[in-house]
Amino acid sequence: QQVYIVGNINNKVPIVHYGGEDRDNLPGGKTEPGETIDETIHREALEELNCSVESWVPLGYQECTQEDGRVLYQLRVA
Repeated sequence: QQVYIVGNINNKVPIVHYGGEDRDNLPGGKTEPGETIDETIHREALEELNCSVESWVPLGYQECTQEDGRVLYQLRVA
């Protein structure tokens, strides 16, 4: 349901700073309805980094259980 990108731009891992908020994070976000993981990765890289993705590999995932019992999955890719 979400994907986070551990990228490589000139041998540096890009981090996104969210203006007005005191937090930084890996680029990424939620998968839109009907969107594949590949489409999400490409869209989020373009939206948050203004970059294209040449290739990617899965690193792993995190299972997050919400207070209401719903389970969400966050994929990590490089």
